[in-house]
Amino acid sequence: MTQVASNNTPGLMKATHISPVDFSAAYTSASSITATGAPFTVDDSNCFVVYIMYKPSGGTWQPPIINGRESISASSNVITVTGMAPFVSGDTYIVGVAYQEKGYSSAEDSKQVSVGNQLNTEYTGETLASETDQTDGTYYYYTDMSGYRKTGFQLQGISAGSGHITITCEGTLQDDGTAAASCNYQDITSGVFTIASGIADDLWIDDAEKLACYKYVRLKVVADSGDNTCDYTIYSKKLY
Repeated sequence: MTQVASNNTPGLMKATHISPVDFSAAYTSASSITATGAPFTVDDSNCFVVYIMYKPSGGTWQPPIINGRESISASSNVITVTGMAPFVSGDTYIVGVAYQEKGYSSAEDSKQVSVGNQLNTEYTGETLASETDQTDGTYYYYTDMSGYRKTGFQLQGISAGSGHITITCEGTLQDDGTAAASCNYQDITSGVFTIASGIADDLWIDDAEKLACYKYVRLKVVADSGDNTCDYTIYSKKLY
Protein backbone atom coordinates (compact mmCIF):
# COMPACT_ATOMS: atom_id res chain seq x y z
CA MET A 1 0.00 0.00 0.00
CA THR A 2 1.32 3.45 -0.86
CA GLN A 3 1.94 5.63 2.16
CA VAL A 4 0.30 9.05 1.90
CA ALA A 5 1.88 11.95 3.74
CA SER A 6 -0.46 14.23 5.64
CA ASN A 7 -0.60 16.11 8.90
CA ASN A 8 -2.22 13.04 10.44
CA THR A 9 0.11 10.28 9.24
CA PRO A 10 1.09 8.18 12.29
CA GLY A 11 4.75 8.62 13.25
CA LEU A 12 5.15 11.64 10.96
CA MET A 13 6.00 15.02 12.46
CA LYS A 14 3.19 17.52 11.96
CA ALA A 15 3.78 20.07 9.23
CA THR A 16 2.76 23.58 10.29
CA HIS A 17 3.34 25.22 6.90
CA ILE A 18 2.46 23.59 3.58
CA SER A 19 2.93 24.69 0.00
CA PRO A 20 1.27 26.06 -2.03
CA VAL A 21 -0.94 27.61 0.69
CA ASP A 22 1.83 29.07 2.88
CA PHE A 23 4.63 29.40 0.33
CA SER A 24 5.62 28.34 -3.19
CA ALA A 25 7.84 25.43 -4.14
CA ALA A 26 9.41 25.27 -7.60
CA TYR A 27 11.81 23.04 -9.53
CA THR A 28 15.50 23.90 -9.21
CA SER A 29 17.24 20.69 -10.26
CA ALA A 30 16.59 16.96 -10.45
CA SER A 31 17.29 16.69 -6.72
CA SER A 32 16.29 20.10 -5.37
CA ILE A 33 13.43 22.55 -5.23
CA THR A 34 13.31 26.16 -4.00
CA ALA A 35 10.81 27.58 -1.52
CA THR A 36 9.74 31.22 -1.88
CA GLY A 37 7.32 33.38 0.03
CA ALA A 38 7.48 31.53 3.36
CA PRO A 39 7.24 33.73 6.49
CA PHE A 40 10.62 32.32 7.52
CA THR A 41 13.78 31.03 5.84
CA VAL A 42 13.42 27.35 5.01
CA ASP A 43 16.67 26.12 6.49
CA ASP A 44 17.65 23.21 8.75
CA SER A 45 18.82 25.75 11.33
CA ASN A 46 15.28 26.88 12.15
CA CYS A 47 12.77 24.42 10.67
CA PHE A 48 12.36 20.83 9.50
CA VAL A 49 11.21 19.71 6.06
CA VAL A 50 8.81 16.88 6.89
CA TYR A 51 7.90 15.61 3.43
CA ILE A 52 7.82 16.35 -0.27
CA MET A 53 5.05 15.23 -2.58
CA TYR A 54 5.37 15.74 -6.33
CA LYS A 55 3.31 15.16 -9.46
CA PRO A 56 4.95 15.03 -12.87
CA SER A 57 3.35 17.16 -15.55
CA GLY A 58 0.44 15.16 -16.98
CA GLY A 59 1.00 12.40 -14.44
CA THR A 60 -0.26 11.44 -11.00
CA TRP A 61 0.98 12.13 -7.48
CA GLN A 62 4.03 10.03 -6.58
CA PRO A 63 4.71 8.37 -3.20
CA PRO A 64 5.90 10.99 -0.71
CA ILE A 65 9.54 11.54 0.05
CA ILE A 66 9.62 11.52 3.85
CA ASN A 67 12.47 13.00 5.83
CA GLY A 68 14.05 10.34 8.01
CA ARG A 69 13.15 7.57 5.63
CA GLU A 70 14.88 9.46 2.84
CA SER A 71 17.46 12.22 3.29
CA ILE A 72 16.08 15.75 2.92
CA SER A 73 18.00 18.89 3.88
CA ALA A 74 17.28 22.59 3.54
CA SER A 75 19.62 25.57 3.26
CA SER A 76 18.65 29.17 2.46
CA ASN A 77 15.26 28.11 1.01
CA VAL A 78 16.74 25.39 -1.22
CA ILE A 79 15.46 21.90 -0.35
CA THR A 80 17.66 19.02 -1.46
CA VAL A 81 17.02 15.30 -1.60
CA THR A 82 20.25 13.29 -1.28
CA GLY A 83 20.72 10.01 -3.18
CA MET A 84 17.72 10.63 -5.45
CA ALA A 85 16.97 12.64 -8.58
CA PRO A 86 13.18 12.41 -8.86
CA PHE A 87 12.28 15.93 -10.00
CA VAL A 88 11.68 17.24 -13.51
CA SER A 89 10.94 20.77 -14.63
CA GLY A 90 7.18 21.23 -14.71
CA ASP A 91 6.47 19.03 -11.69
CA THR A 92 3.92 20.18 -9.11
CA TYR A 93 4.99 20.07 -5.45
CA ILE A 94 3.46 19.89 -2.02
CA VAL A 95 6.06 20.46 0.68
CA GLY A 96 5.33 20.18 4.39
CA VAL A 97 7.55 22.06 6.83
CA ALA A 98 7.53 21.97 10.63
CA TYR A 99 8.01 25.42 12.14
CA GLN A 100 6.55 27.35 15.06
CA GLU A 101 2.81 26.71 15.19
CA LYS A 102 0.74 29.45 13.58
CA GLY A 103 -0.79 31.94 15.99
CA TYR A 104 1.60 31.02 18.80
CA SER A 105 3.25 33.85 20.75
CA SER A 106 6.57 32.75 22.22
CA ALA A 107 6.74 35.94 24.31
CA GLU A 108 3.43 35.13 26.00
CA ASP A 109 3.63 31.34 25.65
CA SER A 110 0.07 31.32 24.36
CA LYS A 111 -2.05 30.95 21.25
CA GLN A 112 -3.32 34.14 19.64
CA VAL A 113 -6.91 33.99 18.45
CA SER A 114 -8.87 36.53 16.45
CA VAL A 115 -12.59 36.52 17.19
CA GLY A 116 -14.99 37.89 14.60
CA ASN A 117 -18.27 39.63 15.51
CA GLN A 118 -17.32 40.11 19.13
CA LEU A 119 -20.36 40.86 21.27
CA ASN A 120 -18.67 43.81 22.96
CA THR A 121 -18.21 45.57 19.61
CA GLU A 122 -21.71 45.10 18.28
CA TYR A 123 -22.76 48.52 19.56
CA THR A 124 -21.40 51.59 21.32
CA GLY A 125 -23.37 53.64 23.83
CA GLU A 126 -22.49 57.23 24.75
CA THR A 127 -23.75 60.02 26.95
CA LEU A 128 -23.23 62.99 24.70
CA ALA A 129 -24.43 65.60 27.19
CA SER A 130 -25.65 65.86 30.77
CA GLU A 131 -26.24 69.49 31.69
CA THR A 132 -27.92 71.24 34.57
CA ASP A 133 -28.46 75.02 34.62
CA GLN A 134 -26.61 75.34 31.36
CA THR A 135 -25.66 78.89 30.39
CA ASP A 136 -27.73 80.19 27.49
CA GLY A 137 -25.92 79.69 24.20
CA THR A 138 -25.29 77.25 21.35
CA TYR A 139 -23.59 73.91 21.98
CA TYR A 140 -22.52 71.02 19.76
CA TYR A 141 -22.21 67.34 20.66
CA TYR A 142 -20.37 65.08 18.21
CA THR A 143 -20.37 61.38 17.34
CA ASP A 144 -18.13 59.65 14.79
CA MET A 145 -20.10 57.38 12.46
CA SER A 146 -17.07 55.63 10.92
CA GLY A 147 -17.83 51.91 10.70
CA TYR A 148 -21.38 52.23 12.06
CA ARG A 149 -24.65 51.59 10.21
CA LYS A 150 -27.08 53.57 12.32
CA THR A 151 -27.53 55.47 15.53
CA GLY A 152 -30.28 56.71 17.82
CA PHE A 153 -30.57 59.60 20.27
CA GLN A 154 -32.58 59.94 23.44
CA LEU A 155 -33.38 63.53 24.51
CA GLN A 156 -34.09 63.45 28.21
CA GLY A 157 -34.88 65.95 30.98
CA ILE A 158 -35.42 68.85 28.56
CA SER A 159 -36.19 71.95 30.64
CA ALA A 160 -35.64 75.64 30.01
CA GLY A 161 -37.64 77.48 32.66
CA SER A 162 -39.68 80.22 31.01
CA GLY A 163 -37.61 79.95 27.80
CA HIS A 164 -36.94 77.05 25.45
CA ILE A 165 -34.36 74.62 24.10
CA THR A 166 -34.10 73.73 20.42
CA ILE A 167 -32.15 70.65 19.29
CA THR A 168 -31.31 69.82 15.68
CA CYS A 169 -29.14 67.18 14.00
CA GLU A 170 -26.36 68.10 11.58
CA GLY A 171 -24.10 65.90 9.48
CA THR A 172 -20.96 66.04 7.38
CA LEU A 173 -19.38 63.74 4.81
CA GLN A 174 -16.06 65.56 5.15
CA ASP A 175 -13.53 62.81 5.82
CA ASP A 176 -10.19 64.41 5.00
CA GLY A 177 -8.58 64.39 8.44
CA THR A 178 -10.25 67.61 9.57
CA ALA A 179 -11.19 67.63 13.25
CA ALA A 180 -14.89 67.08 13.92
CA ALA A 181 -15.44 70.61 15.25
CA SER A 182 -13.87 72.17 12.13
CA CYS A 183 -15.84 70.29 9.45
CA ASN A 184 -18.64 71.80 7.39
CA TYR A 185 -22.10 70.65 8.52
CA GLN A 186 -25.63 70.76 7.14
CA ASP A 187 -28.96 70.34 8.95
CA ILE A 188 -30.27 66.80 8.37
CA THR A 189 -32.91 66.63 11.12
CA SER A 190 -35.96 66.42 8.90
CA GLY A 191 -34.26 64.21 6.31
CA VAL A 192 -33.34 61.56 8.87
CA PHE A 193 -35.90 61.87 11.66
CA THR A 194 -38.80 63.57 9.77
CA ILE A 195 -39.09 66.39 12.32
CA ALA A 196 -37.82 69.95 12.19
CA SER A 197 -36.25 70.01 15.64
CA GLY A 198 -36.54 68.73 19.17
CA ILE A 199 -37.93 70.82 22.01
CA ALA A 200 -39.02 68.13 24.49
CA ASP A 201 -38.10 64.64 25.70
CA ASP A 202 -38.01 62.36 22.68
CA LEU A 203 -36.37 59.38 20.96
CA TRP A 204 -34.78 59.84 17.54
CA ILE A 205 -34.04 56.50 15.82
CA ASP A 206 -32.40 56.19 12.41
CA ASP A 207 -34.31 53.10 11.27
CA ALA A 208 -33.43 53.74 7.60
CA GLU A 209 -29.67 53.77 8.35
CA LYS A 210 -29.27 57.12 6.60
CA LEU A 211 -26.57 58.17 9.06
CA ALA A 212 -24.26 55.40 7.80
CA CYS A 213 -23.08 57.74 5.02
CA TYR A 214 -21.81 60.45 7.36
CA LYS A 215 -18.35 60.86 8.83
CA TYR A 216 -19.54 62.93 11.79
CA VAL A 217 -23.00 63.67 13.15
CA ARG A 218 -23.56 66.35 15.74
CA LEU A 219 -26.53 67.54 17.77
CA LYS A 220 -26.86 71.31 17.93
CA VAL A 221 -28.42 72.54 21.16
CA VAL A 222 -29.61 76.14 21.38
CA ALA A 223 -30.27 76.93 25.05
CA ASP A 224 -32.45 80.02 25.57
CA SER A 225 -33.97 79.99 29.03
CA GLY A 226 -33.45 83.68 29.68
CA ASP A 227 -31.86 82.96 33.04
CA ASN A 228 -29.25 80.24 32.35
CA THR A 229 -31.35 77.39 33.76
CA CYS A 230 -31.45 74.96 30.83
CA ASP A 231 -31.33 71.26 31.70
CA TYR A 232 -30.88 68.41 29.23
CA THR A 233 -29.31 64.98 28.82
CA ILE A 234 -28.55 63.31 25.49
CA TYR A 235 -27.84 59.60 25.13
CA SER A 236 -26.82 57.85 21.93
CA LYS A 237 -26.31 54.27 20.80
CA LYS A 238 -24.52 53.37 17.57
CA LEU A 239 -24.84 49.98 15.86
CA TYR A 240 -22.30 48.23 13.63
